[in-house]
Amino acid sequence: MLTDFYYLTGLFFMVVMEFTSMRDPHRVLALLKNAKGKEWKEWDTSTRAHFTLNAMYAAWIGIGAASDQFLLFGAVLLLSLVPKKWAWYIRIDAAITSAIILFMVLNHFHWKMDVWNTLASIL
Repeated sequence: MLTDFYYLTGLFFMVVMEFTSMRDPHRVLALLKNAKGKEWKEWDTSTRAHFTLNAMYAAWIGIGAASDQFLLFGAVLLLSLVPKKWAWYIRIDAAITSAIILFMVLNHFHWKMDVWNTLASIL
């Protein structure tokens, strides 16, 4: 039950963070530019909200790294570490991350695949 809630929270983060990044990557770039070199108290409300959700999303990914799908969470973590300097890269990153998260959620609720052994057998 708790893991179900955990993966549904991941769907929420995917919809809020990744889909909004795909829809308007220039807004994400503007938020990053607005926050650069400023203290937390100097940020406007939308920048604070974005970075608060982003911190919660990062915590969700970090906790998921201890699950049986740690390879997929690691892939999402590696994608998030790449600097986002261009709008086209933000869209590609959001699409790939959304696909990985959707796969993780479907795997948890429906497929029940062992990701580690499946990838080991392929390689």
